[in-house]
Amino acid sequence: KDAYGHISCLTAIDLDGNVLWQRGEPSSDFNMAKLTADAPFQVYDIDNDGIDEVITTKNFEILILDGRTGEVKKKAKCPIYEDVNNRIGIPNDQYAFDRLNLDGIRIANFSGKDPPSDLLIKDRYSRVYALNSDLEVMWMFTLKSSNTGHYPYTFDVDGDGHDEMFCGYNLVDHDGKLIWSLPVDDDHTDEIIACRLDPDSDEITIGLVSGEK
Repeated sequence: KDAYGHISCLTAIDLDGNVLWQRGEPSSDFNMAKLTADAPFQVYDIDNDGIDEVITTKNFEILILDGRTGEVKKKAKCPIYEDVNNRIGIPNDQYAFDRLNLDGIRIANFSGKDPPSDLLIKDRYSRVYALNSDLEVMWMFTLKSSNTGHYPYTFDVDGDGHDEMFCGYNLVDHDGKLIWSLPVDDDHTDEIIACRLDPDSDEITIGLVSGEK
């Protein structure tokens, strides 16, 4: 269920409802829709060619698909599971697969490129990985008892041209090193936003929306 949820079918349609392409097979089982995990899926022009790609995963591979056709433009194996004494969200305290079943994807700019071309990927509650444009792992972030929460947020906090990452109750630098952590141990963060609430100030406000046991 949520621990190993995945996308079984992707369908691209135009504004008139015509199917442009489809990968996988749709299901009529309503129980398939009962998912509280984050689905690994983004639409973004990651190669800067003027046409959006579809970024997703299937069968333990990260896929960059041509947005026009659904054909694979680039792919790589998901990272191998590493046991770092953090098994939050894993049934029976034992991971079921050799490679990560991804729980979410975000576009990020850890490399300082313009436009951004890095990916932030995660499993359910334990590990976050930064990948470069060649889908190579740059770093992994996890803490012994840290819960990644649902959807990490990236933002260039210090103005150095590289994104930092807000993950759970933690602020992480562009190289994966922890900057600070809030003294909160309960449950997890569901949503994060970082912005300038006062248009006349450069001060950044971080908003965390967190669940309750």
